[in-house]
Amino acid sequence: MLDPGPTGCPLEVACPTCTSMLDGIDGEVPHITQHVSFAVAAKAPIERFQAHAHTRGWHHARLLSSAGTTSNRDYHAESSDAEQRPMATVFVRRDGAIHHLWSSELLLVPHEPDQGPRHVDFMWPLWAVLDRTPEAAAATGGQAKPGGNEIGVTMGDLATTRVGGTVKLAYLVRNTIMNLTTQDAQVACFRNVAAHLEPGGCFVIEVMVRGCNGSHRARPSRRSP
Repeated sequence: MLDPGPTGCPLEVACPTCTSMLDGIDGEVPHITQHVSFAVAAKAPIERFQAHAHTRGWHHARLLSSAGTTSNRDYHAESSDAEQRPMATVFVRRDGAIHHLWSSELLLVPHEPDQGPRHVDFMWPLWAVLDRTPEAAAATGGQAKPGGNEIGVTMGDLATTRVGGTVKLAYLVRNTIMNLTTQDAQVACFRNVAAHLEPGGCFVIEVMVRGCNGSHRARPSRRSP
């Protein structure tokens, strides 16, 4: 959270990456803490940490100081040369004891070419927004894995936008169908998908079903040739 500064103090200036992350998540903390406890720890003295939080307008996140402890080193949030790392960690209370459940250890994996760390993107709203811009879509080919640049990117309305050629599989992910709020729009989407499917192709929809307890079986259907 705090990095070495111009005067040589090891925890003097705020890390812009961590600051951006907390700028986005602080407002969500009241919702998060309805389900789990949430805290942000830094090795800086708590007074310095709280002063930075005040300048950023953070009001909800619980701030902790790990100064004088080995906590950061123990959970890979500090390197061997005392560099501080942005590490997310989950603990659970079971049978009267606290257990380490998970950490975002993707940070410790070598980065792919032209890509930065992405181990905490799940809690960083900034990139969830910017990744949807036309500029990000245009850059996808340059950042894709081998063969990924052969996958085209088309921006448009999923109910009406047409692309060239046909496909064997069309996949609507993560409740996307709910963005079409009328029956007519959803029917138009199905027709649009059908126009792109090869004979015998599949249309898969990932969607939440309210009131479903997990006992319902999926009933796949297939387009007639």
